[in-house]
Amino acid sequence: MLSFINKHSAPLLMVAGIIGFIFSNVSKTVFPALPFILFFLMLFTLLGIKQEQLIKQLMRGSVWGYACLHSIGLTLKKKKKKKKLPRVSYGCSKPPHPYSLLLPL
Repeated sequence: MLSFINKHSAPLLMVAGIIGFIFSNVSKTVFPALPFILFFLMLFTLLGIKQEQLIKQLMRGSVWGYACLHSIGLTLKKKKKKKKLPRVSYGCSKPPHPYSLLLPL
């Protein structure tokens, strides 16, 4: 069972997310246990990684350089300015309902 979860943890996580969106009431009841579920999914994922290769990769400076550059880039990312739409006067205090503009007169 552990090897099955280890091998298929990413697709199972995606399926669990989709099921959570579809059955939101069930999702609300499972939500308090979510930290434990995520902990064990990450634990199984880390157990499935080849530890020797991971340690060798973490010893390289280029990996840490990329990690720092990536985290700084995400932190300092510029926000796009939203274009302001021109104000339209409808001759009344409230604008019409958006769907009323689509209906034929």
